[in-house]
Amino acid sequence: MAWTHAAIGAALGSQTESKEGAFGAGVVSHGIADLVPHRDYDMKIELPLLAVMLGFIALRYGVSSNQFYGAVGGFSPDIENGLEVLGFLPGTIYPTHTRKSWFVGHGHKVKSIVPQLLLIALCIWIADKKKP
Repeated sequence: MAWTHAAIGAALGSQTESKEGAFGAGVVSHGIADLVPHRDYDMKIELPLLAVMLGFIALRYGVSSNQFYGAVGGFSPDIENGLEVLGFLPGTIYPTHTRKSWFVGHGHKVKSIVPQLLLIALCIWIADKKKP
């Protein structure tokens, strides 16, 4: 889910030395996180959760923080999913957004949201430990 990607990006961004590095770490982390089986929800659920997470990160760390830049990088590959759903793109190009049956990440019906909530809590804890 996009809010989990944002939390992971914030955690990694907190450990970088530049906003560009934070954004890049977030983008790369998206692909790694997509390798873990998970369930994406309808945009009616995803977008409000993402907005809450970004608002939380902005309030906690600031919009010019590495955490915020990492968060934006973390969810940014999912923008193409939204554009595809809305009919603006014929398909996706980000490597882990494949719909192929062999891919273990997307489409698996993970029943519990608890692992993602625990991961988000861990990521916020890490983001609070900003690299000096």
